[in-house]
Amino acid sequence: MSRLGRDADGRRIFDELRRRGVDTSLLEWDDALPTGEVTVEVVGETHSFVVNEPAAWDAIEGPDYAPVADVFCFGTLAQRREQSRAALIRLLDLSATMLKLFDPNLRFPHVDREALATGLGTADVIKLNREEMGTVAKIMGFEPTPRGYFEVGTQLQWLCVTRQTGAELHARSGEASYASAPPVEIVDTVGAGDAFAAGLIDGLVANVSPQEIVDGGVAAATAAVSVRGGLAPIKDQ
Repeated sequence: MSRLGRDADGRRIFDELRRRGVDTSLLEWDDALPTGEVTVEVVGETHSFVVNEPAAWDAIEGPDYAPVADVFCFGTLAQRREQSRAALIRLLDLSATMLKLFDPNLRFPHVDREALATGLGTADVIKLNREEMGTVAKIMGFEPTPRGYFEVGTQLQWLCVTRQTGAELHARSGEASYASAPPVEIVDTVGAGDAFAAGLIDGLVANVSPQEIVDGGVAAATAAVSVRGGLAPIKDQ
């Protein structure tokens, strides 16, 4: 669910999604705002982002019904402008039966307490990296530990924390599963976090064991860092 500018970039994104078999029925078109752009600076194995504005996805309207889906995955960036924020909150209310995964994906300066509070208050699953785990807790004023997250997130069932060497998946019961990343030549880390979230979601929907869930996330992220760009070529999928 997003909004594209009626420009060459928007058409290219739309065509690529269709080519990959992605349902585009919830994509909106904007006649005034451009398709969103992010400037990525890659230095060695790390990267930094500048999320440019204005962007069409700041004006998402969303449908007036809850889409049929297994998982509602959202973050903070789509909450930086009031129209998209209002659409997100409305759709979260309509999607009560869906599994909700919150990926803060912090990109300063587009971070605020209200956006974080929305995620912490509604998520069944939170996925973030080790640095974000401390930053979110500091902003919101609670202990930067799994226990701190479960105390604040009243709906929270799973907390997944990624790190450079792997990931850990914590359950509300206190049990935890760990997975180490295999040695691999890192080509490009852009998109690794989203790939991890996709692998995590796949395991959650399949209702496999916690160990298999976190292993699947690590496997997806490992595949993503092995190729250039945020999307692997179709032939490699």
